[in-house]
Amino acid sequence: VPFIIIGAKNGLRYSILSLVVATFMLGGFMDPLRAILFFVTAGLSSVIIGYMIKKKYSVGVTVLAGSIASVISAIISFALMPQIFGYGPIEMLEDVFRQSREMYESFIAMSGVETEMVQEMLTRMDEMESMYLLIFPAAIIMSSVATTYINYLTSGIILRRIGFSVPKPRRFAYFRLPKNFMMGALVIVILTYLTTRFSLVKSDALNANIVYLFQIIFIALGLSVVSFFLEKRGIGKVLRRVILVFILLNPIFNLILFFVGLADAMMNIRKLEN
Repeated sequence: VPFIIIGAKNGLRYSILSLVVATFMLGGFMDPLRAILFFVTAGLSSVIIGYMIKKKYSVGVTVLAGSIASVISAIISFALMPQIFGYGPIEMLEDVFRQSREMYESFIAMSGVETEMVQEMLTRMDEMESMYLLIFPAAIIMSSVATTYINYLTSGIILRRIGFSVPKPRRFAYFRLPKNFMMGALVIVILTYLTTRFSLVKSDALNANIVYLFQIIFIALGLSVVSFFLEKRGIGKVLRRVILVFILLNPIFNLILFFVGLADAMMNIRKLEN
């Protein structure tokens, strides 16, 4: 956020300069490779977001460009991690699951639970690990989008307080997908089918990541639709948020949200303008 604010106030040159100075300062206190990792992680996304805010780009374009930059930064960071820490993100995730499994087995050994229940739980943990490792790329994309959006919101609040004009994102109740999103989604589904049909890539991983991405997108859109109609009913902000969190945490409602979001993407059931 500080680097975004510097870029939005003073321009691209000062944004890059501040990052370089911060990297050298960190390099004086820690391993230089860790400082470079900081530069890669914080640098590209904050420079682009700051530049686009200064040039008065729209919220959607700014968040999109910042998200792409964040994904690229993540890929470079993951490539540097083995040189810095001795292991990569996949190994780190596997180690987390291994430690969780060992803790669970130790707890079970002391409690004397039935063997069948223990084996069933361990099997579920193994399936969860396989799924997390499978959808890791999609999780990186979604986390990059979320991080970029939060950084934009936070920077915008601070910049507006010091007198800069920064466009606000639409309220969540009015969030919608671009008009051509469904056409793009159809193209992605067709390309996914073709790559699977002709064995161009590992189909299980590709299909799982595509499904996960669409699932998150349409659930978020469905939640926005619910928020819109709750707001139209005059339900207060606090109660509305409580209801939305309750719905989001319920797996059954998630399935409903997915179809509601899909319906809104195809038919614009809220009749919102672009």
